[in-house]
Amino acid sequence: MASNTRKEAVEHAVNGLLNEEAAIVSADPYRYSLTASAAFEEIALLRGKGMRFEKICAAFAKAGLLPNDAKPHSLSQAFLREKRRREKTARTEGAGTAEKSSATETNRAARVPQKTVQAAPDSGAEAAEKEWIRKQTSMTVDTGLGKITRNSDGSFDYD
Repeated sequence: MASNTRKEAVEHAVNGLLNEEAAIVSADPYRYSLTASAAFEEIALLRGKGMRFEKICAAFAKAGLLPNDAKPHSLSQAFLREKRRREKTARTEGAGTAEKSSATETNRAARVPQKTVQAAPDSGAEAAEKEWIRKQTSMTVDTGLGKITRNSDGSFDYD
């Protein structure tokens, strides 16, 4: 007889878990997001008046917008995500066409190669001085097959 009551208790517990799991699975995963989006202005107004998310969440659960065991933290997160989304939308819509066109011109200028301006040829004395400095700051390595000189400007000379 004791084993029957145990089996009944186990069956009751398993059925309870399955019913809870079915309720969780059938719940709308976007319920918090949809509620925060639909009632954004009202929630912002209530928050501005100092109302806590616990009370807001309880009121929405009582009205049937959220499940009975609704979590205030989840509503808070959904509200903040909606707030960021609306701020981002406002920034992109608020950007004037002048800003967009200047950004387009900047991107276009970056894609088009610019003509390089070549420096005027150095006089003989300046060229000799630069060559002397280059040789003083370079490093030569004998590889056995030849000498490789690494210059300070990043170029190499092979002997």
